[in-house]
Amino acid sequence: MRTQPFQPRRAGGRRRAFTIIELLVVIAIIGTLIGLLLPAIQKVRESGNYITCRNHLRQIGLAIHNFEANKGYFPGIGNLPHQSSVLAQVLPYLDLDNLRQLIAVNQPLFTPDIDYGYLDDSQIEAARTVVPLFLCPSDGQSPVFAAFGADRLAGTNYVVNTGTGTGTNYDLRFPTDGVFWYGSRLRSGDMTDGLSSTMFISEALLGSARNDYEVASDPRRQWMTVSCMATLNPLNAIPPKPGMSPPLTDDLCMSPTGMTWIGDRGASWIGGPGQRATYNTYLMPNDRMPDCGLNGLGRYKASSGHPGGVNMILGDGSVHFIKDHIELETWRALSTRGDCEVLGSYCGCH
Repeated sequence: MRTQPFQPRRAGGRRRAFTIIELLVVIAIIGTLIGLLLPAIQKVRESGNYITCRNHLRQIGLAIHNFEANKGYFPGIGNLPHQSSVLAQVLPYLDLDNLRQLIAVNQPLFTPDIDYGYLDDSQIEAARTVVPLFLCPSDGQSPVFAAFGADRLAGTNYVVNTGTGTGTNYDLRFPTDGVFWYGSRLRSGDMTDGLSSTMFISEALLGSARNDYEVASDPRRQWMTVSCMATLNPLNAIPPKPGMSPPLTDDLCMSPTGMTWIGDRGASWIGGPGQRATYNTYLMPNDRMPDCGLNGLGRYKASSGHPGGVNMILGDGSVHFIKDHIELETWRALSTRGDCEVLGSYCGCH
């Protein structure tokens, strides 16, 4: 009778399961690796957003210069009833003429109502079109607003320089010490400080798309109206007097009385009140003090989602990164067109 030869049993023939301790160790190692990788991934993502944002600014700056070459002057902010933005006016120079043709130039754009600007129905199709070129991807907030006078509005992160905002320079109904105001038509030769020393455009975080009363849900994305405490000086006075009564001061902007926080910063690339399309340098970039004003006239700062500062473009087309801790005098000097200040260092090496 034949028997099978003896075959020894192979060691390890049976698979051994992981113990709970080994499984926990593996999970801990994976968690540590993810914790190390996430900051690097976020840094790479922000680097890409930063570059995209700067490229957008360059294209818009070039469009403004092409507008001047064609028209003989830089675009200003539109007067009522057609309160169009600088961005809306340079659409043809950004290969967006089809969008420009959707804007009914013979119809009102916005109807003012104290701090709001309500869009005319004839402009809805254009105003609700989201334009990626007008957005900085570092913001991270939806650019669609649905609470300010239309079925929706498409916002922007890019705002134009109206000067220092000191004194009554925040009143865009009159010429400011900056580059843009309602109805401005400046030329390159009017920049007596030099195009390379005068800011044209910077960034602002999109508004929160909501209003709050007494307590701001997000002070960086909301501004405080002083409509319960002040009134604009009338234009029909003889002579016309810029500003408001009482004057806009830090104490007025920090008053706890009757505060309403409005979330329409940058709410419509197409135009509207000053808080949607402009900035001045009264406050520092990303300043913790809240913006404040009345009827779109006031103190509206530059802000961004970039760590530590904001991008801006000078009149010569060069883009620079301004750090939050820039000297206030230098920051304001960059916003004036003809005060002949001596510029300090503004970390504009990028």
